[in-house]
Amino acid sequence: MKNDFIDRKTELSRLRELVGLKNPPFIVITGRRRIGKTRLIREFLEGEENAIYLFVEEKRGDLLLEEWSAELEEGVLFRSWEDLFRHIFGKYRILVIDEFQNFLRVEPSVFSTLQKILDEGRGSMLVVMGSYMGMMKRIFEDRKAPLFGRAGEIWKMEPLPMKDVFNWMRLDMEEKVSVYSMFGGFPKYYVVMEEYGAKSTEEIWKKLVIPKYAPLSSEPYNILLQEFGKDYRMHFSIIEAVASGKRTYTEIADYTHISTTTLPRHLDNLLGLDIVERRYPVTEGYRSKKARYRIKDEFVGFWFRYIFRNMHLREMEMYDEMFSLIKDDFPSYVGPAFEEVVRKLVMQGREYEKVGSWWSRKGDEMDIVALNEKKKGILFGEVKWRNRPIGCDIIDELMEKKDLVKWNNEDRKEKFLIVSKSGFTKKCMERMDSEGIVHWDLKDIERMMEKI
Repeated sequence: MKNDFIDRKTELSRLRELVGLKNPPFIVITGRRRIGKTRLIREFLEGEENAIYLFVEEKRGDLLLEEWSAELEEGVLFRSWEDLFRHIFGKYRILVIDEFQNFLRVEPSVFSTLQKILDEGRGSMLVVMGSYMGMMKRIFEDRKAPLFGRAGEIWKMEPLPMKDVFNWMRLDMEEKVSVYSMFGGFPKYYVVMEEYGAKSTEEIWKKLVIPKYAPLSSEPYNILLQEFGKDYRMHFSIIEAVASGKRTYTEIADYTHISTTTLPRHLDNLLGLDIVERRYPVTEGYRSKKARYRIKDEFVGFWFRYIFRNMHLREMEMYDEMFSLIKDDFPSYVGPAFEEVVRKLVMQGREYEKVGSWWSRKGDEMDIVALNEKKKGILFGEVKWRNRPIGCDIIDELMEKKDLVKWNNEDRKEKFLIVSKSGFTKKCMERMDSEGIVHWDLKDIERMMEKI
């Protein structure tokens, strides 16, 4: 790895721009744990002498007030939160408060105190960060909450772009795709991978995930437990269902036995937290009744598929058995992730405004369908994560299925793409070249990643 700070140039530039204003706005930064919020702030504060960073630990409010008083290193014990904040705003140009949502448990009166100070005006820049999305929404989006409407800007930090992660990893392309299928765009996981010397997917399983005391052994469990509290069991059941391949509402309901009156609310919670996402055939809109669900957070999906379902093996320290289960099934797990990588590459080409997949009620599916509405252009694609070269049968299947996609069938410009992890047979290559079918293997994908 090059270092432990990837990209975030836009966010960093924006923070530096705002701090230069005469009256910097109040900034709220939200985003899942491991997304890189604290690392961004560390980079921002580097070289800023007139700044202070404070962390809200879950302890008694009076103890935290005493601790923060000591951190100011002025020999003063502040008796109230208002006195402390007024002192900080009077002395420092920048105040950063991390895990701000913890004040809900530690000292909720802080929100009213800050509201009062913010309404009076201040010259300092206040940045607060929070990892638990539901709690941060209560603080800043509930109309009855003291801090509702006080933030000048609310940022939701997203996972890193795929290209930055791929260009950061020092692995061959097959391993890059495999690791990305587990960790997605969450930078901290790659840092942990480097710290523990895990240089392959198998080393990640052995060193970081499978053993009881491995650094990422219970990561999704701990994060989601904080988000959902007492309701965690139902949410866990839904995540397990989707991670196991239950993609429709009916399949999820049958698997979890959650009532139809309760299931929508829990699904909406997971959608709102970007744990799960709802997708539709690319040729149809959100009103379509063909919706499917998938795990959006890659590590959550991996963990629920392989660790959560096999906790009994972990408790008995049957690590070799867990390793074998993952190894045997892993190619089928990486396959859909590889399709997602290809979709993002097609989108990067900017030839098509809409890129997705397609399926019918009868079970017909197509990995890639991309649309250019203005030019009536359509791309059909198949993506295969196999250990053997692809033959001409894939071309035949693609040509048979294309006419099932009902979109400008009488007047459209068709193109075709076939992507294979392990390349193509000689006959297949010759036929694709003669018929003008675009074909990519891992070497092609690597070259494209470098050019993005």
